[in-house]
Amino acid sequence: LRAAYRCPVLVEEFLPGAEVTVAVRGNAPQVEVLGMMEIAPAVPVAAFLYSLHVKRDYQNRVRYHVPPRLAAATLDTLRTYALAAYRLLGCRDLARLDFRLDASGLPRFIECNSLPGLNPHDSDVVILSRNILPYEQLVQGVLIDAARRTGVCLGASALA
Repeated sequence: LRAAYRCPVLVEEFLPGAEVTVAVRGNAPQVEVLGMMEIAPAVPVAAFLYSLHVKRDYQNRVRYHVPPRLAAATLDTLRTYALAAYRLLGCRDLARLDFRLDASGLPRFIECNSLPGLNPHDSDVVILSRNILPYEQLVQGVLIDAARRTGVCLGASALA
């Protein structure tokens, strides 16, 4: 790749464990983990990747587990890492942080989506929060958090 494209190439180790996405919302000092979701293949495969191709056919190729099927200690570590990453990266209002477990079962940070999708049908944050709060409250909460953070005054109807 480096020779063909004449540019640097990033090579990463494949992490064989579970993939977990963590939604974090709010602004300092009130930041909280909204929820966590394990993303697993519908059919066991040797090396599962939650790629764009897989996401487009998620109903057939993916099973979501809310909460993740992991030990309590691992979930606590994921929560701690997600909150730390949210703060360190300067995230605001809502973000989705993705992790994958390594061969030893330790969570490794993959990426932060500081503007996660909010499609009411198939966005990961919406899927993982379905049993926590209605879609309208999720979106309204993000709007209210952003308004408070920026000093924008919302009308009473937005806060109802």
